[in-house]
Amino acid sequence: GRDLAGRPWPLQIKSFGAYTTPLYHWHSLPAIQAMGLTIFSTRFAAAFSGTVACLGIYLLGRAWASEKLGLMGALFLSISPWHLLFCRWANQGILMTLYIPLALWATWRLLLSTSEDRSKLLGWVMVSGLFWALAANTYEPARLFVPLFMIAILLIQVVFSPNRRSDAARLLMAGLISVAVASPFVVDIFMKWETT
Repeated sequence: GRDLAGRPWPLQIKSFGAYTTPLYHWHSLPAIQAMGLTIFSTRFAAAFSGTVACLGIYLLGRAWASEKLGLMGALFLSISPWHLLFCRWANQGILMTLYIPLALWATWRLLLSTSEDRSKLLGWVMVSGLFWALAANTYEPARLFVPLFMIAILLIQVVFSPNRRSDAARLLMAGLISVAVASPFVVDIFMKWETT
C-alpha cells in the first residue's frame, strides 16, 4: 500500500524517478499478499487482467454481433503477440485492454436498457461510469484517449441514434460518474504538477 518513497496509497506512484498510475500496483496487491513478493505474484495481475480482457472482448463481440464473433474476438486477442507480451510483463498497459472493452460493453448495455426498469438503468450507468474512470487511469496515454473516445461515442449517438436525447442523457450520466470517480486522480495530478 506504499510506493518506493513510502507514501501510503498514493494516487500516483513514484517509481525509479518517474510517476505512474497506481491501478496496476493496486491490482497486484492481492497476489503479492497471498504469495509474497515474487516474479510470479508480480506478473499474476497482468496475466489475470489479460485473461479477463478476453472475456471483455467476448462480451462486446457477442453484444454487437453474435456469440461466434465474440468467441473469435476473444481467440484473436488471446493469441495476439502484443497481448501475450503485456500479459506476461508486469506492465500497467494491460489494464487498458481490460477496462476499455468492459467500458464499451457496459455502455452498450446502458444504451440498450429500457427506461421502464430504472434500477437496471441506473446500475448500467454506474458500471459504465466506473469502467470508464478505471480505463482513464490505467495508463498515461489512456488519460487523453479515454475522454476523447467517450466524447466521440456521445457525438455519434447524438448524430445517428433515433433516441438521441435519451442516449445523450444516459451517456452524460455515465460520464459524470466517471468524472466523479476519476476526480481524485485529476486533482492529485494538478496539485503536484511540477513532479508529475
